[in-house]
Amino acid sequence: MLKALGRGLSLPLHGFQVHTGAIGADWLVSLPREDAQAGDGAVPAWTTRDIDAGPGYQCSVAARAAHLPVAVHPVEDDAA
Repeated sequence: MLKALGRGLSLPLHGFQVHTGAIGADWLVSLPREDAQAGDGAVPAWTTRDIDAGPGYQCSVAARAAHLPVAVHPVEDDAA
């Protein structure tokens, strides 16, 4: 979500909320205050998904648009 806003770690990590449990989609709980106050979109206007990247890895995607389909296309590493 930080990357989707384009401000990276310049936003304080305590300024927004996400679910951290076993929820794989729609895990955004609240936006940073300045985005919520500026009307940059409410939480339902976002698509958030976790993507299975294999054991030991975490991958997630966030986009400022509601109900986007998320397609994952694995690529085989021929160099291995």
